[in-house]
Amino acid sequence: MIPRKWDVGYSLYHANQFLPLTDKQIVRKVQEYLAQYIPEFAKAKVVDQAVVRFQKAVTHFSSGSYQLEGETSFPNVFMALDWIETRHGSWSQVRTKF
Repeated sequence: MIPRKWDVGYSLYHANQFLPLTDKQIVRKVQEYLAQYIPEFAKAKVVDQAVVRFQKAVTHFSSGSYQLEGETSFPNVFMALDWIETRHGSWSQVRTKF
């Protein structure tokens, strides 16, 4: 039997207290947070991770942009992101998961 695999993206905002932690410590904390809602996350094996830190940075979101959700031609694939439209490309935050 092939184990079920998940691809998870998790963002922490106003989280300066996490800056001094190691990547492993941050991933463990995220697992603990997620396990509060999905217990299986407590035992999940992390096979890859990307932890990035942006001290004193801000993220710009566009309220209500969820209504602009795109469509795909695949019944089990969907897009979930926040759309933002500006002339300055660095103001957007997009995470793509397949």
